[in-house]
Amino acid sequence: QHLQVKLPDYMVPSILTTLEALPLTTSGKLDRKALPPPDPVAAAADTPFEVPVGPIEEALAAIWQDLLGIKRIGRNDNFFALGGHSLMVVSMTAIIRTTFGSAITMLSIFENATIQGIATALTSGIDGSSHQVAKIVTYISDRSQHSLFCIPPVSGTPHAYSDLASALSPSVTVHALRARGFDDGLKPHDNMADMVSDFVDTIIENQPEGPYNLAGWSFGGAVAHQIAIRLKENGHQVGTLFLLDPPTLGGDPIAEDEIAQRFEAAIAAHARLLISPSFVADTNFTQALAPYQKIYAANIRILETFELPRYDGPALVIMATKVPRLANDRDRWQDSATTTEVIEIDSNHFTIMTSPAIDRIATEIHRRMTDAIYAPNSTDRLLFQKI
Repeated sequence: QHLQVKLPDYMVPSILTTLEALPLTTSGKLDRKALPPPDPVAAAADTPFEVPVGPIEEALAAIWQDLLGIKRIGRNDNFFALGGHSLMVVSMTAIIRTTFGSAITMLSIFENATIQGIATALTSGIDGSSHQVAKIVTYISDRSQHSLFCIPPVSGTPHAYSDLASALSPSVTVHALRARGFDDGLKPHDNMADMVSDFVDTIIENQPEGPYNLAGWSFGGAVAHQIAIRLKENGHQVGTLFLLDPPTLGGDPIAEDEIAQRFEAAIAAHARLLISPSFVADTNFTQALAPYQKIYAANIRILETFELPRYDGPALVIMATKVPRLANDRDRWQDSATTTEVIEIDSNHFTIMTSPAIDRIATEIHRRMTDAIYAPNSTDRLLFQKI
């Protein structure tokens, strides 16, 4: 603590090791090769070991294990006493934002450098702001020159795009938006227009100038389509619109109990795509799922009354072949933009967002974002390709 006051953090030793005597060479000089390697576990031995408590602390401990290369992490262990340093803190803040969807400052980690302290900062706003789930999760790529804004699927979570972000890295930075209604004191949107307005505001706050490349899987495809229209109406430049197995349109209204059953079935089979990974191990799983189910139900109702206008711009429509659709559903999406290319992928509605399908999709997205293959004023055309 004395050194932390006197020195910059990069000069403060992360581990102090005491020896009865320093090893010497035959010439009486310090034998550096004979010095024992630093033992971060022994350095923290004076702190009583307590296992991490709850899903947030357990997830943080897993992050520390990866960063520090240490298996045994206690909730009261100090990050810097275990060998952490300021560069690791930079990595930790990015991983925390991706994992939990909540931002935390580097200063907060320095001031609360234990698993318990960081967990408290995430849940109670000790980092200087009231706890609020982030509106957007950014998968950062240091070398990327292109950005892609991904609109959440019917469950509202941004985490459905984690595999796409990995497949596009390092060429494209993925910004995945989160729906309203997750611990932010607000009810889920009940109409498309308001949802589009909020998402447009979030996109422009994150990137004030276009062009804006947009992607949406499932329900997110319908919303991304409307966002592209709204951005152009407001005078913004839109790049390419990527519709990833967009939803079936029309059909009869769905009863409330059937919506609940569909939600439960989807979560049981595809939880990793539809909910935050920090909730997967939650002991009170039913309570953790409550906001997802409300958002899911609200979005199903929005989709029931959704009308598909034509977007004046280029779109790539990627459709899964193993999905039952209404007779004219495919044609409606093929005609949803003035310049439309359609690609079919051998997958179902969920596996299209995982490898190997998502790797093929990333290749198609990357090519269109990095190559100027669309002319802004090109005439209407429809291309059809199977891969």
